[in-house]
Amino acid sequence: MKNLLLLLFIVSCLKSFTQTDTIFYGQKHDTVASLSLATRYETVTRSAASPNEELRRKYTKEGQLIAEDYYYINRGAARLPESKDKERNGTSRMWYNSGKLKREIVFKNDKMNGTCKTYWENGQLKRDDIYEDGKLVSGKCYTSTGKNTPHYNLEIMPEFIGGVGEMMKYVQQNVHYPEKSKKNNIKGKVFVKFVVEVNGSISSVEILKGVNEEIDAEALRVVQSMPNWNPGFDDGTPIRVYFNLPIVFRLNK
Repeated sequence: MKNLLLLLFIVSCLKSFTQTDTIFYGQKHDTVASLSLATRYETVTRSAASPNEELRRKYTKEGQLIAEDYYYINRGAARLPESKDKERNGTSRMWYNSGKLKREIVFKNDKMNGTCKTYWENGQLKRDDIYEDGKLVSGKCYTSTGKNTPHYNLEIMPEFIGGVGEMMKYVQQNVHYPEKSKKNNIKGKVFVKFVVEVNGSISSVEILKGVNEEIDAEALRVVQSMPNWNPGFDDGTPIRVYFNLPIVFRLNK
């Protein structure tokens, strides 16, 4: 009888077991070893009772909660080909550094599905949208004093002026194939990472994956010489956005 009770106790403990991992991030959004080196950190919580569910919380270095997301983890061989490894499900929340609620959005299968409310830091409702399967159904936006204002999208990605087609045209017209690489029939694809700043200018240009030194240098030059983009916006506020751009170097026969 004692052994049975002990076994039941162990099983009960295993079912309620919760694991939380902590990840520290540095100034460049890279992972670092400890809180002393970090600018913020994130906790990832999973439980044995719900192994496919994950709770992620982000904090300032000082410990102020600034974001909370619930995810469903797709596991096993029965996944559909188009399914993602991880999907947001439930209510996603963000807070100002002051601790006041900034936004709360309902997700289903990684798509906005339900209410999307955002708030000014004074607590006034800023946005009151309804989404269905990722598509906006209705929406209202307000000023910080509660007055109606024309509706605008929650997120607006940065854009090269004229769109993707004009950006590709710019790259094609401005890339000069390095002579040495051309002579040696060296070709390939360079992946360039950069930031579109709040004023649309390009900064922090670097090679993620290159071909060789002179081709990489030419890809960097072309991106660095780009004119200003239309900047990105998050709920009406201009933001810095990271971009990855592949540039293909091929020889025409």
